[in-house]
Amino acid sequence: MVRLENMMGHTTCLLLLVAPFVFISSLFDFANLPQTIFIQSIAVLLLSTWCIKAVIKGRIKLSYNPINLVVLAFLFWSFASLFWARNRYEAFLPFIHLVACSLVFFVISNNLKKDKWIIGILAAVLAAGTGVALLGCAQHIFKIHWVPQAFPPAATFGNRNVASQFVSMVLPLLPVIFFYAPKRYLRLLTAFVTLTFLLYLFLAETRAGWVACIASVFFVVIAMMRDARAKDSLVRISRKFIGAMVILAIAFFAVSVLVYPGLFRSFVDISKRAFRHEVIIGEAQKGRKVVYDDTKEVRFTIWRNSLEMIKDRPVWGFGMGNFNVFYPIYHQRAIKDKIFGEELQLRSAHNDFIQTTVELGLVGLVMFLGLFVAAFVMAYRLTAHHQPPKIRLVVIGMAAGIIAFLVQAMFSFPMERAIPPLILFTYLGVLAVFYNRLVANNRTHTVKIATGISIPVCATVLAASFVLISFNVNYISGDRYYRATMEMEQIGAWPEVITAGLKSYGFNPHQMNALSSVGRAYIASDEVHKGIQTLEKVLAAYPYNINAMVNLGVAYHKEGDEEKALETFKRVLEIKPDYPKVLANMGKIYMRHGDGENALRCFTKAAEYDNENILVHINLGFLKFKKGKYIEAAREYELVLKYDPEMVFAHKSLGMIYHKYLKQHDKAFYHMQKYIEMKPEDRASEQFRRILAARKLNRDRL
Repeated sequence: MVRLENMMGHTTCLLLLVAPFVFISSLFDFANLPQTIFIQSIAVLLLSTWCIKAVIKGRIKLSYNPINLVVLAFLFWSFASLFWARNRYEAFLPFIHLVACSLVFFVISNNLKKDKWIIGILAAVLAAGTGVALLGCAQHIFKIHWVPQAFPPAATFGNRNVASQFVSMVLPLLPVIFFYAPKRYLRLLTAFVTLTFLLYLFLAETRAGWVACIASVFFVVIAMMRDARAKDSLVRISRKFIGAMVILAIAFFAVSVLVYPGLFRSFVDISKRAFRHEVIIGEAQKGRKVVYDDTKEVRFTIWRNSLEMIKDRPVWGFGMGNFNVFYPIYHQRAIKDKIFGEELQLRSAHNDFIQTTVELGLVGLVMFLGLFVAAFVMAYRLTAHHQPPKIRLVVIGMAAGIIAFLVQAMFSFPMERAIPPLILFTYLGVLAVFYNRLVANNRTHTVKIATGISIPVCATVLAASFVLISFNVNYISGDRYYRATMEMEQIGAWPEVITAGLKSYGFNPHQMNALSSVGRAYIASDEVHKGIQTLEKVLAAYPYNINAMVNLGVAYHKEGDEEKALETFKRVLEIKPDYPKVLANMGKIYMRHGDGENALRCFTKAAEYDNENILVHINLGFLKFKKGKYIEAAREYELVLKYDPEMVFAHKSLGMIYHKYLKQHDKAFYHMQKYIEMKPEDRASEQFRRILAARKLNRDRL
C-alpha cells in the first residue's frame, strides 16, 4: 500500500511541476492541447493506481468534507448536459478535462494526506510558477524566441493572458515559504521570486492579472486582520516579509536596470497603456480615427449578447462546450458584435460565470459557485484562532489563489484552459485534507468492494483509459496536420490544403475546422461537387458556421444552382445581416436573372458595410445607369476612381455619361483622354478620339 501511495504522491507532484512547461511547437494549438493531454494522461495513471489499491484492500475510504458532493454534483450535471448538447464533441472536450482535474482533487483529498505530500504538492506548484515567471520575464527582456508564442511574453502558454492566470494563482503561496524557510538566504530567494512574479504580471500587460493580484492582496490583508487577534498572530512575521521585500526590491530593480537598460522605458510605455488600450479600425471623416476598446467594449458586447442566450435556455443551457456553436445566431441579438465575422469568431464569452450559465444553465451556475462557497467555508474554519499558524498561513495563501482565479474568471476563461482548473482543484484537494484532519477529525466513509465487482470495474477503467489515450494521440496527429492545412491555405496551395486537411480529418473526424478548409480548397480547385459535400458535413455538426455557409453558397453559385445559392446566402444574412461579401454575391445573381430591384438593394446594402469595395460601386453604377439615374451612376464611378484611379472601365463609363447624358463636357473629355491613354487600341478609344477631334474642330472655328 505504501508503494502505491508513494507512486500516487510522486506522480501528482510530477504532474504539477511539469504540466505548465509542456508544449509541442509543431502543433496548431501548441500549448493548451499538449498540456491538456498531459494532464489527462497522468490523471488516467492516478485513477488506475487508485483502482489497484482499492482492489487489493477490498475497500475505498473517502474523506469527509463538504466539497466532495459539490464536485460530484457539478460533474454529474456537466455529464448530463452532453445529452442535450447540439454538438457532443464540443461538449466532450471540456467535460473530460473537468473529470481529469476532479480526479486530481479526489486523489489528493483521499490518498495524499501526509504532510510530506502536501509540502511536495505545494512546492511543485511554486517551482512551476517560478519557472514560468522567470521565463516570461526573460522573453520580454532578452527576446527569447525558442518557445513559440502567439501573444508574448507568454512563457510556455502561447498567450500571456493564460500565463498570467497561472502566475496570479501561484503568487499568494510565496509568503508561506518565506515565513517558514529555515535559512535567511531562502527567505531572500523567496522575496526575489515574489518580485519576479510581480514583474512578469506587469510586463505581461494583462489588467485582469493586475486586478487578480490586487484582489488577492486585499483578501490577505483582511485575513491577517482577522488573524491578528490570535495569540500566535501572523502579523508579526508579515512585517519581516514586507521589510525584506522593500530592501530586495531596491536591489532587484537596480540590477535589472543594469542588465536591461530599457526596463525603465518599458515601465513608462506599459504604464501609459495601462488604462487605455484602443485599436484603430478605420478612418472617419475629417481625419478622425475610429477606434474601439478591445477589452471593455468587446467584452461587454459578448456578455450582453450571451445574456440573451441565457434568457432562451435559463435552466438547462445549451450543453457544455456549446457556447461557440450557438453564439453566431446571438452575436448581435442585443448589441452588434463588431469583431464577429468570417475572419474572427470568438469561442468563449470571456467570463466563465456567464459561459457556465449559457452552457449549463442556472442549475450549473449554482453548482459551479458551490465549489467556491464550499472552499471558503472550509478556509474560514481552518483559519480560526485555535488552528496551527502554519496551516492558517497555507490556507490563506491558497484561498487568495482561488480569489485570483475568480477574478480572472470574470474577465477571461481560465476554466477553458488546461492549467488553471488543475491548480484550482489542487488547492481544493489540499483544503479538503486540512479540513478532514482539523475540523472533521479524520472522519471517513468506507465503501467495500466485492471481488466480483472490482474486476469488471478495473477492466472498464483500463478500457476507458486506453480509448482516451488513443483519442488524444489521434487528436495530436490531427492538430499537426491542421496546422499544415492552415499554412497551405494562407498561400493558396489548394492541393496541399486538401491533402493535409483530409489527413487531419482522418485522425480526428469530429474536428471540422480542417474539413471546412478542405471544402474551400475543393471549390477553388473547381471540384465544386466535392466542396459541396464536404461543407454540408461541416454544417451538420456546426449549423451556424458562417465560414462554411458562405463557401457553400459560393459553391452552389459556381455549380449553377443559383436557387440554392440564394437560399444559403439568405441563411447567412439571418445570422449576420451586415455581410457585404454575401450581399454582393446575391446582387450578382439577381443581376444575372434581370432582377434589377433586388440587385440594387443588395449592392446598396453591401456599399453601406464596405464602402471601399470597388466592384460593388461598379455594379451600382451600372444598375443606376440602366435606371436612368445618371448623376447617381456618375457618383458611383467617381468613388471607384477614388479607391482605384487606374480602373479603366470607370473612366470609360464616366466619359460616356458626362458627355451624352449630363453634358458636362470638360469632365467627359478628361475621362475620355484617360481611357485613350490606357486602352489606345480599343474600339471605344476610336469613338472617343472622334469626339475629342470634333471638339477641337469646334474650338478652332470659334
